[in-house]
Amino acid sequence: MTDMKEKNLFGGARRGWLGTLIAAAIVVGVAPSTASAADCGDAAGSGGARVACACGDTVVTSTYLRSSDPVVQNQCAGLGLAIGRSGITLDCRYNEMNGDGTDHGIYVFERERVAVKRCTVKGFLDGIRVGFGGSNSIYGNTVADNADDGIGVRDSDGNRIRYNKVSGNGESGIDLSTADGNSVYANKAYGNAATGVELGQNSNKNWVKKNYCKNNGKQGIQLSDDSGWNKVYLNWMSHNGSNGLLAKNSGHNSIMWNAAKDNGGDGLRLLEGSPSNYIKGFYAAGNGADGICVGSDSNKVMLSTAIDNGSDGVQNEATGEKNSYYANYSKENADYGYHDNSSGGGTAGTANRYSRNRCRNNGIDGSDPDGLCR
Repeated sequence: MTDMKEKNLFGGARRGWLGTLIAAAIVVGVAPSTASAADCGDAAGSGGARVACACGDTVVTSTYLRSSDPVVQNQCAGLGLAIGRSGITLDCRYNEMNGDGTDHGIYVFERERVAVKRCTVKGFLDGIRVGFGGSNSIYGNTVADNADDGIGVRDSDGNRIRYNKVSGNGESGIDLSTADGNSVYANKAYGNAATGVELGQNSNKNWVKKNYCKNNGKQGIQLSDDSGWNKVYLNWMSHNGSNGLLAKNSGHNSIMWNAAKDNGGDGLRLLEGSPSNYIKGFYAAGNGADGICVGSDSNKVMLSTAIDNGSDGVQNEATGEKNSYYANYSKENADYGYHDNSSGGGTAGTANRYSRNRCRNNGIDGSDPDGLCR
């Protein structure tokens, strides 16, 4: 993720590099190459005539992109398209836009109720960037091989990010930062250099549901940097380089009925500073380290399954206290079914509570200390 100050491309004091370039071109009489910075759209011209969209243009009416549009025909040196009004739809009809990695592909800045759909966006900085505004829909796009994030949402609430394919991007597939109340639903995030889906920088009360996160360089899903109160349901995370799901300084999340399989690290990892998470029905199988690893306090882990993981099925680190483990099942893990490194007044001398947990056929023993499972 690259932090960039959001810029105003639509005039005013914060005109940005594109406006400066055009002004300079007028002075010296040299036209810019592929960036035109004109208004475009299906009814943007005089009398409602269609104006074809070129690289750097601002879409000001609901528009179906055409294969003949210059923004499709040419690689963009800089910005692809900006959205210039709230309440409009850009439907690319599966046409492809390509960039040189220096600016965003589609930029939705300070707009509301915008829909961006069926666009293929490759080779830009962020493929699709939403900054400020809110209640936008990013639907059914293919966003690949961009230098930073596939879809980046900054300081924007209530957006719906659904049914997108994000792959091969230089950072995360989908990245929310300081973004509340968004829905991230049924996306495929695979082969990104960092994380499939990331919620960071105090992003709260988001829904992350039914996403498929595979072969990403780090985590499948990550909750970090004081993000909390999120609902993470029914996601599939497999073959990611590190953990299936990581919570880092992220608490009070509801994490239910997710699956993490064959990831390089843990299936689920809660680092110290991630308290009061509710984990239900988590399935962790074939991960390189622990199935579930908890290093924070006051979490509840229940009705979860850990099978055939490279270390423990469920591990509670020494930093984790006041956690509750109820009715979980751990079998055929390389080390222990349940391994608790804490000490205190809880079950079997640990600082945590264990009840009705089962363990079968684990490599070293059912639990350490004894008495955490039956």
